[in-house]
Amino acid sequence: MDQHDSILESIEDDNVVLTFLRHYWSSREGLVREKDLYSSIKRKINNETSAAAFAKELERNSHLYAAIVNSTDGLWAKYGDSCRKHMETLNDLRLIQVRPLLLAILDNFEPAEVRLAVRNLVSWSVRLLVHGGLGSGAIESHNCAAAKEIRDKRIKTAVHLFQRLRPVIPTDAQFRGSFLTCGVSKPFLARYYLRALEQKAIGVAEPELVPNDNSEVVNLEHVLPRSHPGSGPIYPPTNSLSSSLDWATWPC
Repeated sequence: MDQHDSILESIEDDNVVLTFLRHYWSSREGLVREKDLYSSIKRKINNETSAAAFAKELERNSHLYAAIVNSTDGLWAKYGDSCRKHMETLNDLRLIQVRPLLLAILDNFEPAEVRLAVRNLVSWSVRLLVHGGLGSGAIESHNCAAAKEIRDKRIKTAVHLFQRLRPVIPTDAQFRGSFLTCGVSKPFLARYYLRALEQKAIGVAEPELVPNDNSEVVNLEHVLPRSHPGSGPIYPPTNSLSSSLDWATWPC
């Protein structure tokens, strides 16, 4: 089997192959948009030697990307079940823009640093979702810049990564202030926030992990009903989460 076939075997969907290629290249060169992808690659990969090295890098990273997309992949066994569940949580929260950074982390960090970095990414990503302030494009740009620094060996640990991204991660005060008044229009996010708060309140060790995102089992009516028989609405249609902090502390 040649390297091209091996890459396609790891990532079967054509659209995912293109996304993988952009995410890999962005993790190596900084953020690159899809329309600029092939011209950017052509400028860098311009001879037989660089093409052969590029093919090997793509093959190795395609297996890592397959594990990022599928948290049941066997690769996660080396990092432990908690790390796998943190990856599952990132996927359930649909945080595609962190994948270039995850690729660089998996390809360069030692296992202990991977475990810490992936857990931190859940916390940082939720803070950014709640606080806002940066668009998804800006967040992806920062993630890709940090990924490039990891590949360039300028960032070698999860602590170094935190120091690099700290200027764009909402502080505790910013996060709590935003959480008190945030409105959530997406049910999957509301389910996650409320279940994480519930788990924190009952003393679960890692409350940030998604326990069950099956909407038949975990739905907003089970966690925080809109109304009670014989009474008015319990929470407003805007899904404001301010009352949730009266009884729980955020797990980050």
